[in-house]
Amino acid sequence: MENEDTRLKVKNKEGQMVEIDVVDIIPAPQFNKEFIIYKFANANTDDFYASTLVESDTTFELNEIESGEEMDFINAKINELAKNMSDGVMENGEK
Repeated sequence: MENEDTRLKVKNKEGQMVEIDVVDIIPAPQFNKEFIIYKFANANTDDFYASTLVESDTTFELNEIESGEEMDFINAKINELAKNMSDGVMENGEK
């Protein structure tokens, strides 16, 4: 995925600005958070990552997932996303 529309500059946990390609943003009202599934832009890997997405007035910040319950939630969403991608189902449910 190298679409400029899905690319964000975010601050990582070390405070550095990095570019990521957004795969999905998942609202999680039960945790009062939004999670983001992403890949690092221009990386030579197919690895996906997940973090908490925190938006401020001037930047987006990636924070670590804090609990096992949050990790279980995001793993279920990643598995669902992977299944849909392998089945050729788009985000809107169309093939």
